[in-house]
Amino acid sequence: MEKVVDYALEWDVNPNRPDSWRIVITTTKHDTPFRLPIDTPQEFLAAAHMLSKSSVMYDRNTGLLVVPQRAAGT
Repeated sequence: MEKVVDYALEWDVNPNRPDSWRIVITTTKHDTPFRLPIDTPQEFLAAAHMLSKSSVMYDRNTGLLVVPQRAAGT
C-alpha cells in the first residue's frame, strides 16, 4: 500500500456518464497521478470525505482507498 499525499476531485460537464467523476491521487511512491473512476455523485462525496482524513492509503492491487484503523484505546 502507498500513502496518498495529494488528491483532487474531477468531474466532466455531463455528470450522467459513468466515467464523469474521478479522484486523482498522488502517492509517496509515484509522481504520476492515478485517476480512479467514481460511479455516482454519492461515492464522489464519500471519497472526498475519506480523503480529508490525515492518513489514507492506496492499495494498487485492489484499486481501493483505505483508511487504516487504529487499535482501540490509542
